[in-house]
Amino acid sequence: MTRYIPETGWGITVNIDQDEVFQPIRDLQNLLLILFFISLLIAIIFSVIFSHQITHPILELTETTLKISQGNYQDKLKINSQDEIGQLAKAFNEMTENLLRSNQELKEEIITRKNIEAEMEKFTYVSSHDLQEPLRTITSFSQLLEKKYKGKIDTEAQEYIDFIIIASVKMKNLISDLLSYSKISYEAKDFNQVDFNKITDYVISALKPDIEKSGAEIKFDTLPVVRANYIQMIQLLKNLVQNSLKFKDQRKPEIHISAKNTNNEWLFTVSDNGIGIEKQYFNKVFVPFQQLSKQYEGTGLGLTICRKIIEIHNGKIWIESEEGKGSTFYFTLPV
Repeated sequence: MTRYIPETGWGITVNIDQDEVFQPIRDLQNLLLILFFISLLIAIIFSVIFSHQITHPILELTETTLKISQGNYQDKLKINSQDEIGQLAKAFNEMTENLLRSNQELKEEIITRKNIEAEMEKFTYVSSHDLQEPLRTITSFSQLLEKKYKGKIDTEAQEYIDFIIIASVKMKNLISDLLSYSKISYEAKDFNQVDFNKITDYVISALKPDIEKSGAEIKFDTLPVVRANYIQMIQLLKNLVQNSLKFKDQRKPEIHISAKNTNNEWLFTVSDNGIGIEKQYFNKVFVPFQQLSKQYEGTGLGLTICRKIIEIHNGKIWIESEEGKGSTFYFTLPV
């Protein structure tokens, strides 16, 4: 670089090295680069810390939720921060405490209900058993009175005796069904391999008088062998067949019994061509003492007994029907 000085007639020439000229710029670049990496490192450190503060509570929340879903209600979140996550953890712990309390109350209520149910079944069993003897006495003496004084008393007195006999028979049937219902739980432990083909043969033989009287035709496919209570399976199928024989129209009763393996359980069907029922009454037929028509005799316990038996065998029972076109009862039993 050259510079002329007029006053002296002299000129100054200065030679500056290029590296020396750009050195300050390079120093500034290096400083900026160092500051950039330091800032990036600080940002990464803060990001990791901040991410840990966010993700750790979320992971803990997820883990605790999973444990609670598996029935471990004692686990709680250990987060003491006062931010939104801390408030969420507090609300979650309160929820688990309420859930634990409700679960405990539910368990206690179930135990109480089971105890009450067991006591009621025991009371029903004892009462039904004890009532049979005096009822037999009433029925026997009423029949003796009818036999001894038939034709010797007026019409009104004869009607009174007839009413007593009819009421006694109805009461006998009711007590018998109540006794059967209360015995179901006591007999439920005796499970064996039961051949439903033999069960069906036995039921048809036991109901032979009713079948011949109605002219009914009963068909059944090859049925499976299941693990169940033998006596209760007879009672179950007998009640369902009797129901089909009872609720018939003018046509000859046709009853079909079948079963198939589906979803690791046996699905049985008992279908008929009887009077059928409306859809609104499907659930009521399994309720105790529910008689949809006074035209047909019965205690209203037959299908209730069926439901109780199926529940004890961890199955399900339901009905599909159309008024005037018959009914089909379905029930399942484990394979």
